[in-house]
Amino acid sequence: MLKSKKMKFLLMGSILPFLGTTLFSISCNNKKLLENALKNAKVEVENKNKFTNTLKKEEIKITLNNDDFEVIDKSFEIKKDDETSIIVKFRIKSKSKSIVSEQISVEVNGFKDKNIPYSYSDLWNDINKDGKMYSLSSIGEIKFDVVDTTGLSQNYDRPIKREQFSPIKLTKEQLDEWYDKVFGYFYKKIETLLLYKSFVETKLTSLLTAYGTNATYFAKIYDEAVKELKDTMDVYNDEFKTDLDKLNKEGLESEIAKELANKIEIQKGIFDKQYHSLTLTQNNILSRLTKLIVDPAHKYFKDEETKNKRLGKLKINQKLQDAKLDNVRQIFKEHKAESFTIEVDATYAEDFKFTSDVPKWLKDHLEENSIKYTPDPAKPEYTQQKFYEDYFYTSVFEIELGRQIYNLFGEGYFVDLTTLGDWELDSKTTPGKVLLNVKTQQWQTENTKQKELNEYVIKTLNEIIDDRWDDETKVEAVRNYLLYKLYYASEEELEKVKETNLFVNKLGLSLADPYNLIAGGSVVCDGYARAFSLFMYYLGIPSRYMGGIGMPTEDEDDKVAHAWNEVWLEKDGKGAWYPLDLTWDDGDEEAGKDSFNFYYSYFLQNVVNKVPFETSHKTDPVLKQFYVNRPTPLK
Repeated sequence: MLKSKKMKFLLMGSILPFLGTTLFSISCNNKKLLENALKNAKVEVENKNKFTNTLKKEEIKITLNNDDFEVIDKSFEIKKDDETSIIVKFRIKSKSKSIVSEQISVEVNGFKDKNIPYSYSDLWNDINKDGKMYSLSSIGEIKFDVVDTTGLSQNYDRPIKREQFSPIKLTKEQLDEWYDKVFGYFYKKIETLLLYKSFVETKLTSLLTAYGTNATYFAKIYDEAVKELKDTMDVYNDEFKTDLDKLNKEGLESEIAKELANKIEIQKGIFDKQYHSLTLTQNNILSRLTKLIVDPAHKYFKDEETKNKRLGKLKINQKLQDAKLDNVRQIFKEHKAESFTIEVDATYAEDFKFTSDVPKWLKDHLEENSIKYTPDPAKPEYTQQKFYEDYFYTSVFEIELGRQIYNLFGEGYFVDLTTLGDWELDSKTTPGKVLLNVKTQQWQTENTKQKELNEYVIKTLNEIIDDRWDDETKVEAVRNYLLYKLYYASEEELEKVKETNLFVNKLGLSLADPYNLIAGGSVVCDGYARAFSLFMYYLGIPSRYMGGIGMPTEDEDDKVAHAWNEVWLEKDGKGAWYPLDLTWDDGDEEAGKDSFNFYYSYFLQNVVNKVPFETSHKTDPVLKQFYVNRPTPLK
């Protein structure tokens, strides 16, 4: 097993060449004092088993050979052409004399290389247990613009019309103003909804067709909202008409002017609250959907040549020269129920032997998730320690398989595997190697359905993605499509899962299976996250399936097993991971699909309601071990 070592560097031969002659032009005596202070000086880095971009200045210790000298102005920078090395910069000064050196630069190397896979010895300690993952970024506040209905018409017949009032004590201009206050404000809201309905029916047809629906969904919502708002105004139309007639006869200085103004304010409050409750969510969704209309000339797979070129870039479709690895590629691509073998370097094989020292992070993980050891009187030799070892052994193997698939197929693909089944280690066949022999495995989606699902994804992307969009817009388009199509399992289905211990919906499909998109079955968070990852993979956008504990509130009783996603976006030349949770943004309280009732709370936001995303979404420790040292996507 590889051990982390305390790294020390002797500076005697490293520092002096950097000093130069001009530094010591002050005097021979001072030069001698500085040389003695630096003689056998040391730089200590307690733990170099990390990436240089996670190193802190305080972790670099510089020890001098003379107690009268101290280090000042210490800093470091990552070497430009080698991220496994740093340049430490500092000066030294005497505590008793006016002697200060110029800046000294020392190269320190030997830190972790992002391009070299980790050793499993990394998993045998707790350095990552309470450590933070890479930082998540945020796109900031989502804007819901007013839908542009220019050029559209509506046929609302105002019950009380401006023409019904002729100037008496009010001028024409004053009547115009008061009519707008008394009636126009409310009527315009109703007319806006009818214009939105017209917009959907004329401008949104192609997008809704791509979603497998039509304008009826929005038309029904707006028709119902208009009816309720009209009913509300019907109660006040005659009363307000009488008051406006009276105001017109008595003038602006009359008591009725104040009374009518107060009535209007009260009615506006009631009306606005009703308007927002009926239409706010749909108006917001509509404003975002208008940005997602695809130009037929710019479809993502607009012709066969473009389609073949884009799909050919996916690593899953690239034939490998290594016959064994190419066989693994085919098994994963087609979800075959076949055994396969992956070779692992001997250094990793060595690590597999050290399962007796189970780390605290794994024990805590088992305890937190109520995965407990149950003694078996028939097998007294199977102790709690053996239980821990077996669980850890399997976890390490899963991480290794994930790493291999990650390297073979790219970011986000390995999540399709749901169960490893039987496996064994064989270190005898190939010298210097250990073989991971997977005898059986299960998939979320069986072979024939996976092929159908892949074709479904390709066809859908061609309908909902415009090839001119940036990645953020593509992510939103996929996310909105999935929130429209997918729906969460009903209480009845979830109760059945508890009773039967079968993780399936009414159709008999796994609640985590993206194939429910085609079949019309329900899913849980796992299904949302897996479906999103699959679409991102075919778009070539790096995404990660994340799982662990979801805590929608601070109440410990509210924590649940949960799954979500992260997606890599490039902005202003810089890339970062952005989180999103499709499940918690799906607004349907009752199970049922085909709904635009969803939110944008957890869409690419690292803080929601003042709660950091990583606080409400705690990554599973095993998955954390896999990703913690992978702050950027696999290239």
